[in-house]
Amino acid sequence: MWMNCLRRKADRKGSSFKVFSRGADKSSLASYIRLFEPMVIKALKQYTVTSDVQLQCRVLLLLSQLVQLRVNYCLLDSDQIFLGFVLKQFEFIEEGQIPHAEELIPRIFYFLVHLSYEKHHSKCIIGVPKVIQLCDGLMASGQSPVTHCIPALVPVVEDVFLVRGTSSASSFDLKELETQREVLVSMLLRLVEYHQVLELLSVVLNESHDSEERWRRWSRQVVDTLLPLLAQGRVRLESRAAQHSLQRVLTSVAPCVLRPVDSLLRTLFSEVSLVHSTTVAMERWLGMVLAILLLLISQGKEEVVLARLEELDLCLPFTSSLERHDPLNVAATMPKCKQQPPEQIMARFLMQVLGLVSNHIHCSVYSPLAGEESLYLQEQFSHFLLYCIYMFESGSYCRVATAVMQMVQQGKEMGRDPNSCLPIDDINSLFLELAPKCPMLMFKWCYLLTLVNFSDQTFWAQILRTQPHDLILEQGPVQAESCGPSPCINLEVVRKLGTILYCDYVCENMNDAKQLTWLLVNHIQEVVSLSSELPRTGTYCCCT
Repeated sequence: MWMNCLRRKADRKGSSFKVFSRGADKSSLASYIRLFEPMVIKALKQYTVTSDVQLQCRVLLLLSQLVQLRVNYCLLDSDQIFLGFVLKQFEFIEEGQIPHAEELIPRIFYFLVHLSYEKHHSKCIIGVPKVIQLCDGLMASGQSPVTHCIPALVPVVEDVFLVRGTSSASSFDLKELETQREVLVSMLLRLVEYHQVLELLSVVLNESHDSEERWRRWSRQVVDTLLPLLAQGRVRLESRAAQHSLQRVLTSVAPCVLRPVDSLLRTLFSEVSLVHSTTVAMERWLGMVLAILLLLISQGKEEVVLARLEELDLCLPFTSSLERHDPLNVAATMPKCKQQPPEQIMARFLMQVLGLVSNHIHCSVYSPLAGEESLYLQEQFSHFLLYCIYMFESGSYCRVATAVMQMVQQGKEMGRDPNSCLPIDDINSLFLELAPKCPMLMFKWCYLLTLVNFSDQTFWAQILRTQPHDLILEQGPVQAESCGPSPCINLEVVRKLGTILYCDYVCENMNDAKQLTWLLVNHIQEVVSLSSELPRTGTYCCCT
C-alpha cells in the first residue's frame, strides 16, 4: 500500500515539475524562493557549527524540499562546502560519536538521493554509486545495523527501485541502474535477519514483476538466503511487525521457486535445540513454523505435501533435545520416520509444537518473575491454533486430521501402542492449568479437540465445572447439578465458551446419545440461560 503511495507521490512530483517548467509562474515561484535565500544560507552555516541533531535534521529536510522544487543547489553551495561537511560527518558516524544517529542518517541520505539528480557543469554533484558506497561503509563500521545501515538503505532502495528508470533513459543509464540494483539486493541479503530489510525486499520483489527473469532470479536469491537462517533461528521474529514482514516477503517471491515444497519442509523439520530455551528463541522458532505452515496451507495441496514429505524421509525435530528435557514424554511416542506414514509425521509434528509451546508458556506465566515477556509468544501460539483449526475444519488436510483423530482416540485406550498415540492427557493438563491465565488459548484448544472428536467426559467436566460425581449413567441416578459460575472471570469465560463448543459437538454427533444425556443432566441450566447461541439452539432442536 505504501509502495503505491510512493509511486503516486513520485508521479505528482514529476507532473508538478512539468507544470512549473511550462507555466508562466515559474519566474514568480523563483522570486518567492529567493526571498528565503538569506535564511537558507544562515541554516547551512548553522548546520556546520551545531551539534544539535534535531536542528541538523530540519536543515536537511529544508534542503531536500528545495532540491525537489528544482532550486539550483549550486547557487546555495557553490564551493560545495556544506556537502563536504556532510560527507565528513560519516567519519564520526562510523565511529559512533554522533548521538541519535538513527534520526540523522535517513535525513542525510534522503538529501543525498535528491541531490544525485542535480548537476554542476554537466557533472553529477554526487552519484548513486557514491551514495551506495557510503551505505557500505556504515555496514562495515561495526555499528548496529538497526540504527545506522538500515536507515541509510531505506531512501536509497526507494529511489533506485521505485523512482529511477520510470522515465526515458539511455541504454547505458539503464545498464548502470541494473548494476546498482544488483548491488543493493546483495547488501539487503546480508542483513536479511532484520524485519526492516524483509520489508524492503518485499518492495524490491513486487517491483521486479516487469521482468520475469529478474523476478525469479531475485526470488531464488532471497529464498536461498532466508530459509537457512530461519532454520537456524537467526531471523529476528520476536514482534508482530517482523512476522508480517516475513509473511509479505514470502508471498512476494515467484511461486516457482517454492516448488517443489522440499525446501519448505526441510526448514520446517530442521533440527533445533530448544532445551532451556529463552522466550526469544521460542518466538523465532514458532514464527518460522507459522510462516512455513501458512505457505503450505495456502499454496500447497495435501497430497503433494505428504508425497514430498515421504520422499524426503524427514524425521521429527527435537528428538535429541526431548531425550534430555521432555516434560510431556513425547520422545517415548516417536517411532522411526520410516515406520510412519507421512500424515502421522505431520500430525505428530503439530502436536509436538502444541506440547512444547504450551509447556514454555506455562513455565513463563507461572514463574515468580513472570512479566509480559511471553505475551507475544501467546499471540503466536493463538495463530498456530487457528492454523490447525483451519486445516482440520476446512478439509484441506483431511488425512492429517484423520491421523490426529486416530492417535488421540488410541491414546485413551488401555494397552495403547506408544507408536500410534499422542500424550493427549499431558497436553490437556497443561492447557487446564493455563486456563486462568490464557482463556482464549484454552478455548481454541477445546475447539480443536471437538474437531478430532475428543469426548472424554473427565476433561469436559473440568471445562464445564461439573459437580464431581459418577459420570456413567448405568451406575445409578446422578444429581443434575453443576458448580455454577466461577469466581475467576477467565475461568467463567472458559466455562461458557466450553459449553457452547460442547453443545456444537453434541449437535454434530447426534448418534452418541450418551454425550447428549450427560450434557442435559448436568448442565441444563447453562444450556437454557444462553439459548440465543446457535449451537444451543441446535441442541434444543435435537432434544425435541
